[in-house]
Amino acid sequence: MLETTGPNSVRAEIKVKMGAMSLNFTGTVEIVEQDAGAHRMVMSVKSKEAGGQGHANANVVIALRDGGGTIHTNAQITGKAASMGEGVVVAVLDALIKDFAGKLAEI
Repeated sequence: MLETTGPNSVRAEIKVKMGAMSLNFTGTVEIVEQDAGAHRMVMSVKSKEAGGQGHANANVVIALRDGGGTIHTNAQITGKAASMGEGVVVAVLDALIKDFAGKLAEI
């Protein structure tokens, strides 16, 4: 996180290694929906590739329940990251989601 930009949003940076390429993305993460009773929230991620023309945007739905939960991500990726092919992109997104889920479990 680089800075808080509102009560439900932050400006953030992420460094992603895709094969031999390392990419930096900077953008915003905002909680656009939350339902405490249902233990569910929706986040919107909008980012731009540093020094490039690409972007990585996503909607992330997190639903928690006793002993677990689900994370559903719908991502749109352009630029260098998209040129790596679907298999590499999916592997990187899976790794990012697992890392995020691990950090969420620590809270």
